[in-house]
Amino acid sequence: MRGWLGVGTVGAALFVLPASAFGASIGVAPQKRCYRASERVFLGGSGFTANTPAEVTLDRKSLGQTPANGQGMIFGVLSLGAVRGERNRLLTVTDQANAANFATLTLRATDVAVNVKPRRAGPGRAVRIKARGFTASKRLYAHVRRGRSYRRNVGIGRLKGACGKLSRKKRIFRLGTRPGVYTVQFDGKRRYSKKTRPRILYRVTIFRRLVRRRSASTAAESWVRLP
Repeated sequence: MRGWLGVGTVGAALFVLPASAFGASIGVAPQKRCYRASERVFLGGSGFTANTPAEVTLDRKSLGQTPANGQGMIFGVLSLGAVRGERNRLLTVTDQANAANFATLTLRATDVAVNVKPRRAGPGRAVRIKARGFTASKRLYAHVRRGRSYRRNVGIGRLKGACGKLSRKKRIFRLGTRPGVYTVQFDGKRRYSKKTRPRILYRVTIFRRLVRRRSASTAAESWVRLP
């Protein structure tokens, strides 16, 4: 099978398929109110023509075909692929022996993102943090690191809704933080680990600039999103 669809060896007991006396039905596992982009799910279906292929599409784009077994059931592994923002995705499986025999399922999906504004601020100043996509966590955290010498963990706030969203002002750097280059990792874990997924990384440069009229210096931040 092409694209995102892969062969699965999952038993039918994993799926709760809607009853249908007249045609096909499909379901996915695990069942969630919101899925992250590129998350993999198990796809199952029944009511298709036995020993005949069925085509799988996501948002009307073909992912390939999977064969129905002798009982008219299909099984496979599906990746939801990339998505920008938060939106519904339409999953459809169509019987290739009878195009009128098809089943659809709407899945809510989101990417993982953290936006920080303003990107140029100063230590001690709160910034607006907007996040989404942390569907498996209850709270969002920021882990600040500079080499091995500087470590700071900041609780940002509670994630809300099925797609793990947040919008809140928070001070990430204390007033008087030394100039230098820092890494800020946003994730849903209280304790820092570079292995945590999903995560969003920023490189933050804190520098001092001279204010000539006042003959003094002030500190500023520059936030840059890392790939």
